Amino acid sequence: MDEKVVRFRVGVLVVTTGLITAILVFMFNDFSSISTNKYTVHVRFDEAPGVRTSTPVRRSGVLIGRVAHVDLDGTQAVIALRIDGHRELRSDEVFQINSSLMGDASLEVIRARQPVAPGTLIKDGGQMRGVAAADPMKVLGDMQGNLTEAIQAVARTATDLSEVAAHINSILGPNEGRINDIIARADSTMASFDAAAASLNSIIGDPDTQEQVRKSLSEMPRLIEDTRVTVQTMNDAMTSVSRNLKNIESITEPLGQKGETIVKRLDAGTHNLNVVMAELAEMAEALNDGEGTLGMLVHNDEIYQRLNRTIKTVDDLTRQLKPIMSDVRVFTDKIARHPGQLGARGVFERSPGIK
Repeated sequence: MDEKVVRFRVGVLVVTTGLITAILVFMFNDFSSISTNKYTVHVRFDEAPGVRTSTPVRRSGVLIGRVAHVDLDGTQAVIALRIDGHRELRSDEVFQINSSLMGDASLEVIRARQPVAPGTLIKDGGQMRGVAAADPMKVLGDMQGNLTEAIQAVARTATDLSEVAAHINSILGPNEGRINDIIARADSTMASFDAAAASLNSIIGDPDTQEQVRKSLSEMPRLIEDTRVTVQTMNDAMTSVSRNLKNIESITEPLGQKGETIVKRLDAGTHNLNVVMAELAEMAEALNDGEGTLGMLVHNDEIYQRLNRTIKTVDDLTRQLKPIMSDVRVFTDKIARHPGQLGARGVFERSPGIK
């Protein structure tokens, strides 16, 4: 083979290898870190599994930066992030570590569930909070124990079902004839039920019955309203009765406290009334007797006439004595005012002092 051809082929192979190497370098390396338009953010995590230098940082699935450095401060992991300059971060956001089943990790920017303050822009060198999502492998490890318990529970349940099935079989075997009899009776009962349903359908299917049912249903609201009004009226009546009972109680309570005194007074009054009634009975008996003074006055007309004449005479004497009494009054008044005129001349002589 010609030496020139060999050199040409070797040159083409070297150039092709260089191009492929350059392409792979551009594909698998982050040259964005060379750019000076970036700023640094420090994030603290309680734990940072799988996070290393160049771990991607994303927001809504879009790459916005990478991990520049991972360090340990006491018991916390401090991760320095290089974020693209045109990507803004705010204080009400946090970083979450997401781990895959293969052990790869990435940082995702999410909003905090309980922001500590209104969102402000994070500047170069600022601090932010971070949380770690549940590790799938750890979750699977935790689920392993639960799955084992679940499988064991299923096995126990299957054993219990087998025992129940065997028990049911032991019960049904000797009682097969009775079970068939029960089934036959059930069939007969269902036939009777079908007949009853048919009869009920024939009754309900009657247009007159349906009209009555519709009428009853249409009157149901009015009946309910009347019932409500009746119940309210009864409630008002019971309230009034309760109030009256309270009023009666306020009256009867003092009577109860003075009951003994009242009973004694009623007893004494009843005794006095009996005495008065007895005396009235004696008076009525005397009046009806006709021999006593009152009886003779009531039954003897002559005595009544005499008494009437006596009273009339006394009345006439009173009218006749009235002028005499007037003169006596004038005389005594005159003596009281002018004792010196006590003689006969003074009696008949008028003076200014005489009334």
